[in-house]
Amino acid sequence: MLAELALYLATPVPRAIWRHGLLRESVGLWSRGFRHRKAWAGHVRRCKDVVEQSLAGLTRHRTVVVLGSGLLRDVPMNLLVERFDKVMLVDAVHLWPVRLRWWAEPKVCFVTCDLTGLLDQLGGPENVSRAAPLASLQADGTIDLVISANLLSQLPLPVERALDAGQLSDAGLARAVVDAHLSDLSGFSARICLLTDESYSEVDAAGVVIDRFDLLHGARLPGGGECWDWPVSPMGEEDAAAAFIHHVRGYSDWRPALSSKSGA
Repeated sequence: MLAELALYLATPVPRAIWRHGLLRESVGLWSRGFRHRKAWAGHVRRCKDVVEQSLAGLTRHRTVVVLGSGLLRDVPMNLLVERFDKVMLVDAVHLWPVRLRWWAEPKVCFVTCDLTGLLDQLGGPENVSRAAPLASLQADGTIDLVISANLLSQLPLPVERALDAGQLSDAGLARAVVDAHLSDLSGFSARICLLTDESYSEVDAAGVVIDRFDLLHGARLPGGGECWDWPVSPMGEEDAAAAFIHHVRGYSDWRPALSSKSGA
C-alpha cells in the first residue's frame, strides 16, 4: 500500500488524465501485476511472441511506436531497442520505474498522450468532439511498426465512468472510442501489431462460466491472429466466489486480417 501511494504521488500527469483516474489505474495495474506475475506469465509470453512475430519480414527498422506502452510487461523491449533506431512509448501515464529503467537509452522516448482523444471534454457539454491523438504520428514516414499493446479495451473506461456518474448520456460513445482507435490504426502506413482482450468471463469455483462481458462494446475484430485466456483476477481478488478470465486476441500483422474481413 505504501509503495502504491509513493508511486502515485511521484508520477506527474496532466490534470485531465489524473481527473479521470488513469494514474490510479496504472498504479493499480502495477501492483496487481506483481501479485499475480506467475498467473500472468503465460499471457505476457504470448503477447511478446506476437510482437516478435510482427518483426518477421520487416525490411526497415527505423521507428517503432508502442501505443499503450504502460508498464512494458507485454512487449519485448530489449528486442525492440536492439532492432530499431527509435522506440516511441506512447501512453497517458508513464510510471517512474519505467522511465527510470529506460531514461539513459538514447533510442527510447516517452510521449504522454490522451489516446482516447476526449478526456478534456468528458464531464462537460454533451457534444463531445474527439481530437485526433495520433495525427502527428500518422504523418511520420519513418514509422515502420505500430504496436497497440492491450490498449483497445481500456480506452472506453473513462467514458464508462462518466456514464455511471451521470456526467454523460451518450451510451454509444464507448463503442465510438473503440472504433476510433481501430480507425486510427488504419491511418498508419506501417505494419500494425494489435494485442487486445475482447471479452471476459466470470467463472465460479467449479469452473462454470457465470457470465460473460463484451469489452469492445459490440465492435467485432476480424478472424485470424492468435487467441488465449488471461487469468486477470484469480478467485478472491475481486470476488470471493468468482475469478475473471479475459479472452485475448493478438495479430502480428493486423492489416491482412482486416482486409480479409472487409472482403468477406
